[in-house]
Amino acid sequence: MVKNIIFYGNPLLRKKALWVKNIDRDIKDLIRDLKHTIKTEGGVGLAANQIGILKRVIVLHEIENEEEKIYPLINPEIIKKEGVQTDSEGCLSFPDLYIPITRSERVIVTYLDENNNLVEKEFSGLLARAIQHEVDHLDGILFIDRVNPDDEEVKDIIKKWKREFMLSKVVKSKVGGV
Repeated sequence: MVKNIIFYGNPLLRKKALWVKNIDRDIKDLIRDLKHTIKTEGGVGLAANQIGILKRVIVLHEIENEEEKIYPLINPEIIKKEGVQTDSEGCLSFPDLYIPITRSERVIVTYLDENNNLVEKEFSGLLARAIQHEVDHLDGILFIDRVNPDDEEVKDIIKKWKREFMLSKVVKSKVGGV
């Protein structure tokens, strides 16, 4: 089932997700919901806490040569990082905000798959960026926390976005919207 994504300002985004101890029906249902939600929303990555579930589960969504792949990662841990990439980054919990963030170019990750198999996999480029972003979510870290503290221009973009986002929430609540 497609779930609502929680947005900036919701305190769940700042909480650490709990380790998954058993891959039971609830976890498989959570993965199914994350898959449906990411396909509907069109993102590259989605963490369980972005739909209000504090479990260490993420999904990655990739379309390559018209072939769609969705990777569910349970209890992901980044065990190695290499290289550097700076690129525009967005987040489904921050609609229409895109800012430059520096991350590692390649990562090696260990995680459990849906069948409780321990997997070690290397990701690079956009998927490496997405994994780092989503693991941050699981730790209560937001991508705006990764901004270069000396970059006044980006800090101003975030400040303007926050004002507009909060204003839009007030307007929607006064006219009966979400």
